[in-house]
Amino acid sequence: MEKLIQLPTKETLENPFLLKKLVSAHRHLAELKGIVQIIPNEKFYL
Repeated sequence: MEKLIQLPTKETLENPFLLKKLVSAHRHLAELKGIVQIIPNEKFYL
């Protein structure tokens, strides 16, 4: 049986660098969602 990898702990994931990157990614995804809604045929670009 293969050995399972250990998931990162909460302390490892909650650091200022990572949280800033997550905020930035969230903002960019929201912007993309808004742009896609104004494209005439949005399915073409997905």
